[in-house]
Amino acid sequence: MASLRRLVAVDLGKRKVGVALGVLRPDKTSTLLAAFTVEVPLALPAPPDVTAKYVRAFVDAAWAALAVPGLTAPKASQDRWVCEWPVLYANKPKYHEDIKALQAVGDAIRPKWARKFPPAKWKGNVPKEAHHARLARFLTQDEVTSILAVNAEVFGHPPEWFTSDAAHDARDAMGIWLFDAGRTGRGGTECKTKSPN
Repeated sequence: MASLRRLVAVDLGKRKVGVALGVLRPDKTSTLLAAFTVEVPLALPAPPDVTAKYVRAFVDAAWAALAVPGLTAPKASQDRWVCEWPVLYANKPKYHEDIKALQAVGDAIRPKWARKFPPAKWKGNVPKEAHHARLARFLTQDEVTSILAVNAEVFGHPPEWFTSDAAHDARDAMGIWLFDAGRTGRGGTECKTKSPN
């Protein structure tokens, strides 16, 4: 019998990184288990390798907090890691330095990603608040319960944190996760095709 596969989606940031975790099944169904924001404390410098270290540590802590039937002793090398990859636009040179800094964080987290989605690929031009509102309808109650439980156990966040402005990176990562899992289409719409993974 084929085993579950872990999917990790990341919304890159220099100090604050959104992360979503869940499992993919051989029958192409999936379950989102966690969505959270990893933040490097302001008292510390945040070069890409430090931010990457924090992300990997909190991903490990979140997996440890989750009890997933059928997911036993997974090898991290078999995880599927995907992210939103910032794009350098020739007509917007003033943003190049910031974008290169985000890409450096991405390279430090993972030298090789399964997929790097440009923002337009998964989110389109939908405003952030509207996109996040669309995503909520694709979640099961069990998934919402798991997300809130991990945020409480690992980060000490109350339930209302996940719908606050402070959690926008986590909700973006959730959107990337749902898109890669084939549960949403571009812009948080109904998916018309099956997951590529």
